Amino acid sequence: MRHRISALLLLFLAISANAAEFTASAECVAGRRVTNRSGSAGVVTEIRSGMCVVRHDDGTERSYLHWMLSPAGKGEVEPLAALVPGNYVCTAQGAGSFRIVIQEGGRYADRAGQSGEFALLDGGEIGFSSGSLAGQYSKRLGPRKFGLASARGRSFYTVCNLK
Repeated sequence: MRHRISALLLLFLAISANAAEFTASAECVAGRRVTNRSGSAGVVTEIRSGMCVVRHDDGTERSYLHWMLSPAGKGEVEPLAALVPGNYVCTAQGAGSFRIVIQEGGRYADRAGQSGEFALLDGGEIGFSSGSLAGQYSKRLGPRKFGLASARGRSFYTVCNLK
């Protein structure tokens, strides 16, 4: 009976997951389509030593901590012509979290209420031209989700999710 409940719980987690990062290694189910914090997609092949092993679409294989992955699949990709307005919670692993409010018309506000402007650029990049995020490298990572970094790179250590 206990195993059935655990199996049902895992199934529920797999079905009900949204675009936020995984909260437990149990969400890394073999065969599940995922994206990493850089937006690269792939399929979970196994859990090895507590790490989620992902075979990327380009054929490479890499291990990730669960919080570095998000579910992918049908309905995940939205047009890059918009960034959904609303309250985003930005999480920097080991450093806490903060809020950003994305507003209509290419504007945003930080937790102190300081406003700034942004524009969506080619390839899903977000250009923050003023305010507290000016100069930060940013890119859409999926629906209702973007990453922030101090410089262009392959990974985002701060990820913002629409709440």
